[in-house]
Amino acid sequence: MPARRPRGGVYELEIVDEAGLDLSVEFDADALLAALTKDGRVALYGILFDVDRATRQPGSGEVLDTIASIMSAQPGLRLEVQGHTDSTGTAERNRTLSQERAAAVVSVLQLYGVDASRLEARGFGPDQPIGDNSTENGRQRNRRVELVRLP
Repeated sequence: MPARRPRGGVYELEIVDEAGLDLSVEFDADALLAALTKDGRVALYGILFDVDRATRQPGSGEVLDTIASIMSAQPGLRLEVQGHTDSTGTAERNRTLSQERAAAVVSVLQLYGVDASRLEARGFGPDQPIGDNSTENGRQRNRRVELVRLP
């Protein structure tokens, strides 16, 4: 006797993604340069820092390699490296932290041979959010390094 299938009924499916929001965007040098040329700025999520510190975490090297290769191939390119944080903690601490993180990125790029006159570090702390600071996903979007093309 063949199996009978139930008729009708209501099914509810809930998919829970516990992995969290992955905001890393993979750029090769050409794509990153194209974004900077087209939009004048690009947000990067692949440069990671320790919590409440300007110490880079392992895994940030690939993005920094890409930035350095662009700077090497485009000797006229000047960039402002911007640090941004979420609103967790005091605004004053976050502004200081974001400045320290932007300066840390500039320092690393100088180790790659990028001349200091082509780079500016600027920290904005929580002052330019692009996500909702009341949600974890929004706070993750706000914790970023942006590159802005300078004239």
